[in-house]
Amino acid sequence: MTVTVAPSPAKAITSFTFTHAINSGAGVSSDCPATIVGNAINVTVPFGTNTANLKASFVTTGASVTVGGVAQQSGVTRVNFSLGPVTYIVTAADSTTRNYVVTVTVASNTAKDITDFKFTSALNASLTIDYTASIVGTNITVTLPFGTSLSSLVPTVTITGASVSPSSLAAQAFTSAVPYVVTAFDSTTKSYLVTVTVALNSAKDITSFVLTSALNASLPSDCTGSIVGTNISVSVPYGTSLLSLIPTIAITGVSVSPTSFAAQNFTSPVIYTVTAADSTIQTYVVTVTALPNPAKAITAFNFTTPVASGVVTEVSHTVAITVPNGTNVTALVPTITITGVGVSPASGVARDFTSPVVYTVSAADTTLQNYTVTVTVAAASSFRISADVYNGPIWSSSDGGATWYSGGPTMNWTSITGSSDGTKLMASAGGYLTSSNIYRSTDGGASWNILPGAAGLDYSGLSSNNSGTILGASVYDGSQTFYYSIDSGTTWNSTTISGYQWWSPAYCSANGLSWIIMNGGDANTNVKISKATFDGAYSWSWTPTPYGTTGGVDYPNGYSISKDGLNILITFATHAHISTDFGSTWNPLPVNPGTPMTGSVMSGDATKLVVVVNQASVYTSTDGGSTWFIAAGLPGAPYLIGSPVCSYDGSKIAVLALYNGSPANSYIYISTDGGATFAAQTGPGAGGQAYWNGLYIQSQ
Repeated sequence: MTVTVAPSPAKAITSFTFTHAINSGAGVSSDCPATIVGNAINVTVPFGTNTANLKASFVTTGASVTVGGVAQQSGVTRVNFSLGPVTYIVTAADSTTRNYVVTVTVASNTAKDITDFKFTSALNASLTIDYTASIVGTNITVTLPFGTSLSSLVPTVTITGASVSPSSLAAQAFTSAVPYVVTAFDSTTKSYLVTVTVALNSAKDITSFVLTSALNASLPSDCTGSIVGTNISVSVPYGTSLLSLIPTIAITGVSVSPTSFAAQNFTSPVIYTVTAADSTIQTYVVTVTALPNPAKAITAFNFTTPVASGVVTEVSHTVAITVPNGTNVTALVPTITITGVGVSPASGVARDFTSPVVYTVSAADTTLQNYTVTVTVAAASSFRISADVYNGPIWSSSDGGATWYSGGPTMNWTSITGSSDGTKLMASAGGYLTSSNIYRSTDGGASWNILPGAAGLDYSGLSSNNSGTILGASVYDGSQTFYYSIDSGTTWNSTTISGYQWWSPAYCSANGLSWIIMNGGDANTNVKISKATFDGAYSWSWTPTPYGTTGGVDYPNGYSISKDGLNILITFATHAHISTDFGSTWNPLPVNPGTPMTGSVMSGDATKLVVVVNQASVYTSTDGGSTWFIAAGLPGAPYLIGSPVCSYDGSKIAVLALYNGSPANSYIYISTDGGATFAAQTGPGAGGQAYWNGLYIQSQ
């Protein structure tokens, strides 16, 4: 008997899996076993799995498995599950079959990350560039620039999930941390915390650097620094000391060192360091420079030939200089004193001053200043001057010495005086212990007439008041008599000066009511300067001054009285004194030329004092005797200078220059600039006289 075992009818799939080992290339990240329920096989694969290329690992009880007629080998055969469910047919050994429907489902995405969080300048007007946050785990941090407002910022959020809340591009207030929740496609969620921080201020600039005059006494005005990058340069006026200057500094940071208002030595550059709120620093180099000297003034402009001093007017930048009449101005050589570094044309170079000349002074700071120099030739003088001669006529000039004419007889003239306007002149003629006469001219010296009422006396000197009406005549005959007239010399009266005799010339004030006189006894003993007041009629009051000598020592050799009668000037050989209260008190004057002084005279207001020195010099003061200067233009030794006369205003001075040993070369020298310069009068009658004896000059 043959026993036949029937073929097995088994045809089940008992296990169905997509393993990671076989399907990693398709994106299966882990084994994915199926669920088999009846004829349905369901399997879920990870999100992103390529279901078109899967290899199933299965276990079956049947004899074979096919898909679409293609035999299936577990773990080997590839099947495309991307088009939908796939039918697996299992054939049993007995040739029966069973169909399984395999459904592959791709799992939903679980990703729920924020991958990028930024604030763009395009969506946030307060930002100049984009700012991307730092994402560490679930913490998102971003720092925005100083000054950014956090009240409303628009973020751009990139995620891997299905959604994020708050959403991307939605404005938020980030004044505190903001939670963001990302939902995955599988509905799971992930929370992030976003913290936005405003950066500390990084500003650290010096915005202003000023040296103010309020804090720096040496500065006339504020000096503001120039800031270029990190270099600050400040210019201060010439001469400013850099040893201790106080700056006023404005910054954008929190501090600066050295501090504002702290004195610093700027003789070399100083480094200033500014610290920002974020602790960063910026250094600046401050250099303070004293400007070159801007001085460019002409302070003095003079000529030595002829001697003339210019008047510099700084406001108009002009120089006016007057030269004596007759000066050739086509080649004058100036001596120029300046405060700058140079002048053009140069000092000491001859120039033609027929027209104004422009001089340009250069300063150390290269700036220039022009000065216009105008030279004016003085007009010919019109004042009157007369001189008497021993054994000759009287010479006179009505044009300041330009031309001369003679008048009167040839006599031994001893003294000459006149009214202030020069129309009335009086002169005495005679000699030592010789009977004299007084002559009068009423036509400026052209003609002379003897005054009969004053004949027969030994006159040593004459003096006249301003109008020529009151005259005084001193006599050198041993008597104590002084003669006077109140009617221009027509009639004469006398007064007695008790205790003294041998009178030298007398001098009076402009009104003729104050007088001074010097007596000289035998061998110059008991010499005394006396003063007197006169009532203009007959009453005289004579009193001696403290000045004089006994025994011929320290003989007064010059004396004069001011226009108002209050000031008296007395000179001796080696010293001089002045009284401003008509001889009540006296003060010494700081003048001592080193050689004997031989005469003196003063202007009407006593501001101009003139002292004559024996060896051909004249010293002049324009401030009442405080300071003195020596005149130019006078001849040297062996000329002897004497007989000074002066106009009331002190502008015109005349002296006699007697040549020792050659009287024919003696001259009259006249100054029309207050004694600064003198010029010899060489016209007919002005020079070459045998002996000049006395001078008169128009006072007004």
